[in-house]
Amino acid sequence: MVNWKDEIQKIEQCPQRQDAALDQLSDLYFVANKLGFYDAADLIKHIVSKQK
Repeated sequence: MVNWKDEIQKIEQCPQRQDAALDQLSDLYFVANKLGFYDAADLIKHIVSKQK
């Protein structure tokens, strides 16, 4: 099994985003699902849906 921390370290630092926190959380939901953090992704989805 691939260590997710090692994979994340391969990605170069991205510039700071200037979009809204809810937009960033929506993207974080996608990332969490890709990394297999399904429970965290579900919580993020719940938080975003309550705020919209």
